[in-house]
Amino acid sequence: MPEAVPILFTVNGATRHELMLISPTHATLDGISAEMISLAASSPNCAEFMSKYKKQGEEGAETAVEEIKVRWNAQSHDPKIFPASTIVTKDNFKAIITMIGMSGVGRDVLEVKLESK
Repeated sequence: MPEAVPILFTVNGATRHELMLISPTHATLDGISAEMISLAASSPNCAEFMSKYKKQGEEGAETAVEEIKVRWNAQSHDPKIFPASTIVTKDNFKAIITMIGMSGVGRDVLEVKLESK
């Protein structure tokens, strides 16, 4: 098992995305959520379409993770016996990151729903 697993995550749909390294042994769900919020705010890959034309002060910044779901790749996991997706919780977080690292980098994707406040 590698020390850190590179993981692709999408934000509120497939067009906004970013990559991050996650350590299955040291990372926590709260820490990863905070890092995703930070990356989504600063990454050009996570910029909303036409956001440069949005008036300053329009809509609040995305400040909280509503849900994280892992979308399992059908080539790595037989779709007849394996679910298409799993909601990430504090209880299954380490197991999910370990499975992603073992199934092959770049196959499974974390789908993140951010909420604005």
